[in-house]
Formats: sequence, C-alpha cells, structure tokens
Amino acid sequence: MAAAGLLTRDGWSEADRPAALILTLTALIGLPAGLWVTRAIDPETYRVLALSLILALSPLLLARVRIPWLATRPGTAVAGTGAGLISGLSGAGGLTIALYALIRDLPARAMRGTLILYMVSGGGVSAIVFIATDVFTAEAFRRAALLAAPALIGVLLGRALFTPKWERFYKPFCLSLLVALASIGMLSQILPLQP
Repeated sequence: MAAAGLLTRDGWSEADRPAALILTLTALIGLPAGLWVTRAIDPETYRVLALSLILALSPLLLARVRIPWLATRPGTAVAGTGAGLISGLSGAGGLTIALYALIRDLPARAMRGTLILYMVSGGGVSAIVFIATDVFTAEAFRRAALLAAPALIGVLLGRALFTPKWERFYKPFCLSLLVALASIGMLSQILPLQP
C-alpha cells in the first residue's frame, strides 16, 4: 500500500477509475466474509485453493484467451468480491486483482494505473477491516514497517525502468511473475519449511 501510494499521481490519469472503484467497494463485501470463514475453517486449505485458481487460469492467459464479460460492471463486481473473499481467506487478493487486469486485456498503462488505485484504496479499506477485526496487530504493523522500505525501493526502481517502447513485454512478464509467485506459494504449502 505504501508503494502504491507513491505512484498514485501517475496511476490516476492512466487508470480505469470506475473499475478501480467497483473493485474496491465489492472487495469490502468479500473481505469480511473471507475473514469469517478463516475463523471457522482451516485457512491453509483456502490459501491452496486461491493459489490453485491462479495457476489454473494462467494457461488461459498464456493462450491469450479473453473474457469480455470481466469488462462489464457485473464482471468487475464479481472480480472485486472474489478478491476480497480470497484476501480474507488467504491474503492473496492482490494476485487475484492482477489476474483480473491481465484477463481483461487492459493496455499496460491502464492495467498499471488501475492496480495502483486499487492497492491504495483497497489497502486503506482492508486496513480498517483488519484493525476492526484484530487481524492487523502491533506485530503485523512492525513487520509491515520493515517491509515498507524494500517495497518503496522496488517501486522507484520499477518506475525508473518503465519504458513505453517495452510496453508489449510487460504483460507477459507480469503473468510470468504472477505464476512464479503462485507456484512458490503453492510449494510452500506442499513442502513447508522445517524450523
């Protein structure tokens, strides 16, 4: 959220703002439901399901399958609610929104701007929900503070490297990164590290 906040000014003009607003508001519906389920059922099970969904949809993206329905308001609302639910269940809601942006086939700048706005607005809303439900504790805040500096360095480096002539390569790179992160997450569930 801190990293996205740094880029908000750049993202505002390029983003699909109505989509970012719908994603944020509907994620707020799904998030409390996901948190409620995690208290009733083993969250590791749902983390595996969320990562499996990302890995299952990735071949569709690699095959350049498009889902035009996601560009509609109901499709965007379903994506936002699903991201909120998955965020509450497993903390992988941001990956879900990235997948949504890739499937929608937004131009690279619009995808980047929409993700930035969602991360700032959705992050703020999520923080309120997490604080209200005692998920965001003092320990979680300390860990977030430690990770803020490396995230900001990465964002500044990424902004410096964002070059329009390479725009056609950004989506395949982002998809590959998304698949790699989901795969690492899945492997960490299957082969947990021993203390």
